[in-house]
Amino acid sequence: QSLLTSSGEARCLLSASESADTNAPIVPTDNDVLLGRGRPYQEHAGNVYLKALIVQWFDKYNMSPRLGKMAVAEQLVHLIHLQNGRFIKKVTDDEWEEVELPQAREKVSHGFRKKREMDAARAKANLGAGKANTGRKKADKKAFGGVKRVKV
Repeated sequence: QSLLTSSGEARCLLSASESADTNAPIVPTDNDVLLGRGRPYQEHAGNVYLKALIVQWFDKYNMSPRLGKMAVAEQLVHLIHLQNGRFIKKVTDDEWEEVELPQAREKVSHGFRKKREMDAARAKANLGAGKANTGRKKADKKAFGGVKRVKV
């Protein structure tokens, strides 16, 4: 497999799994993207690198149609592989396995969706911060004698 870089040159893709002994146990490296939840996964060097790639490619992903989004996500998977990285998940306490392309692509796509969600939340918070406090809660308390209003 090869990847066409932004400068138009073709680069050979060799994932870590293709170059390593397939029977050897997988030990996560800084180039690997770990699938999982929580801070240790978020702060892993490979996941931080993936997040930086997501920021860099976000506009292209966001402006693409559905199939284009899939292609951008796959491109990022290949960029991780170019760095000798793998997409791996923990199977047992001390055992990891590399995931197939569709699951790796889904991990990347989820990162793009999460960035969009976080950007929207940040924009909404910034809008709210710019509004003057109208004192509506105090006015509501006075008007309803301390009884909390319930929307119907």
